[in-house]
Amino acid sequence: MFVVGTADDEPTVLAAAVAFFGFLRTAGSAAATRSVNSHKCPRGTGRQTNSHGVSTNTGKYILDARRDSATMAGMAKFRRFLAVIMSDWLARMSGPLTVPFAVAAFLLPSVAARVLFAVLAVIAALITCYRVWVKEYDRAEAEKVKNEIAPDIDIHMRCMIPHGAMGSGMTDLFVSAALVLKAPSQVSVRDFSLEVFNNDQSLTVAAVDDMNDWELTKREMLGQHRHLPCVPLTKSLTQRGDPVQGWIHFTLPHLSVHLVETSGLNIKVNCAHGTCVTQVAGAYARSDPDTKGTMRKKIVT
Repeated sequence: MFVVGTADDEPTVLAAAVAFFGFLRTAGSAAATRSVNSHKCPRGTGRQTNSHGVSTNTGKYILDARRDSATMAGMAKFRRFLAVIMSDWLARMSGPLTVPFAVAAFLLPSVAARVLFAVLAVIAALITCYRVWVKEYDRAEAEKVKNEIAPDIDIHMRCMIPHGAMGSGMTDLFVSAALVLKAPSQVSVRDFSLEVFNNDQSLTVAAVDDMNDWELTKREMLGQHRHLPCVPLTKSLTQRGDPVQGWIHFTLPHLSVHLVETSGLNIKVNCAHGTCVTQVAGAYARSDPDTKGTMRKKIVT
């Protein structure tokens, strides 16, 4: 409900504002159309090539196409922004907020009424901007909360290879594993850890981030050896249901092979909001060079 004076008065601020926003949307569409048309190849223009017969216009047209695509995407976002702003702003301008201004318009001269409705337009615009911001803020906060829940990660063991010098016990354990993220939508792993435990004691060690310094050596026929790189297990899980594979290196304080093989092993994936664990028997870490291969430091040449 609007009361802005007699029929001889100038157009209201509301009508002018609506016309202005409509002009912006029309101008945005026209600008996008002109941008696309301006980079089309003119009719009758010959294909320019260099001395090797390669077109010199190809790179230019590719750059123009990319620029046009970015421009059109930006204009589409801007038009969507205007549509959201206009729909909410018009709702504020025609809602309960207008009641006190309309009552005051009956009691004030025409000029004062126009000033009041100008103030109304500004207030409605501020409220609209706040409401649009609040919606996006709440959405971002909701997504943040989803990612802060305790993680749910499936840990699949693929291989364990022990390493150690003769008479020194087991000094290293290399674990090949696959992780499958189930919830939330993405997780950053803080670190990996290994717990060796039995009925009498337990020992926990953290992983060492040096897998790029090691390689897997497998024996082939005729006494030859094949050296394979070991990709570290990633700490960034960004896709639910998509398995990621890699290696983890744990250093052990010269534990006896018998102690490890008769103990239980817990492989832990530690995140900011929780830990996921899988348990395997220590016998899984038994040495088997013919089938599993052996680990060795890369030789730097």
